[in-house]
Amino acid sequence: MTSLLRKRHRQIWTVTGLIIPVLFLLAIFNVPDFPYNDLPLSQRPVEYESVTFRKNTDIYDLELGKMEDGSQGITVMLKKAFNSPAVGFYASDSGDMHGAKFLFAVEGPNVYTAQLTHGTPGNIVVYDRVHKKMLESINITQ
Repeated sequence: MTSLLRKRHRQIWTVTGLIIPVLFLLAIFNVPDFPYNDLPLSQRPVEYESVTFRKNTDIYDLELGKMEDGSQGITVMLKKAFNSPAVGFYASDSGDMHGAKFLFAVEGPNVYTAQLTHGTPGNIVVYDRVHKKMLESINITQ
């Protein structure tokens, strides 16, 4: 390698070494939040006539409400994925998995909706179906 090539090589790597970290930082700061408004109409949260219960966490927003036809519904807007590969939401009267009815499985950031056909349960159970453990029991009768 001649001295001209060594000089050019050093210049290129210096510029590359400065540009790449800047591009990484710009990419990190420009990651959008979950864009609910960009969802197709079929995946947008249900508009309830009246909301009877609401819980907001860092991972999800949960709403329980009365639909226009008088039935109860549940909507979970998952903002980021759980640390488990297979998480399900269940309706339970006892607060545990005994007699719990499956509502839906969540996989990634999206909007999940289910109609509560058996009336309003006492609890919503978040259950890890792979590790067979309850992640959370949400008392909705408060």
